[in-house]
Amino acid sequence: MRWHCWVCVAVLVLGGVVYGCSGQPAWEKDAPDDVLKAFLSAAESQDLPLAWAFLGHSTREALDSQAASFNAAHPNLPPREGVDMLRFGRMLSSTREYKKFEVTSADADRAVVSIVLHDATQIDVELRRESGRWAIDLPVASH
Repeated sequence: MRWHCWVCVAVLVLGGVVYGCSGQPAWEKDAPDDVLKAFLSAAESQDLPLAWAFLGHSTREALDSQAASFNAAHPNLPPREGVDMLRFGRMLSSTREYKKFEVTSADADRAVVSIVLHDATQIDVELRRESGRWAIDLPVASH
């Protein structure tokens, strides 16, 4: 009976992490820089399903296309989905590298958030409004 209590606590803690104190999913935050920070946090922890939830339709479609190409080229391997193609390079390696986030341009449907690293490198990330929320638009080449 005691394990049941621990399961409930784990569910509540995980729910709190994903939904935050506001009761709002992390990918539905109002500020584009907050959405990007939450995405990068998911990426750093290698939580691919959560990171996937932040992506825009065009990015998801491009990753799904990459997975379909991979599956066609490698029929003997287990099939992959778009989320499996989501891999993070150096830009997303550690949130400790980020000095600041700055919304450099924004209107009702599009925003650009600049990530400034401690070495003064600046990386611009585009977000678009989709279904009333900010979605991250990554430059992904489709195959």
